Amino acid sequence: MLHHLAGHLVRRQQEGGGWSYTDLSHQTDVDNTSVVVPFLHTLDPDRYGEPIRRGISSLLTFQGPDGGFPTYVAGARPRLP
Repeated sequence: MLHHLAGHLVRRQQEGGGWSYTDLSHQTDVDNTSVVVPFLHTLDPDRYGEPIRRGISSLLTFQGPDGGFPTYVAGARPRLP
């Protein structure tokens, strides 16, 4: 069942490497991406290595000059399908 869930998450990974709060939104955020990455890593870091790397890369784009990770980047607009 966990691999079934992981497969769904991998298919829902956005182009930029992050995840959104719903399948209907394309706006990724730190909150959701920071939950999916460790889940995939704990389940099977070899099998999900590429989505994990893309997710970490996405998280790093959110990092602010103070070293923190805001939920959203200021000024970003949601993209809906």
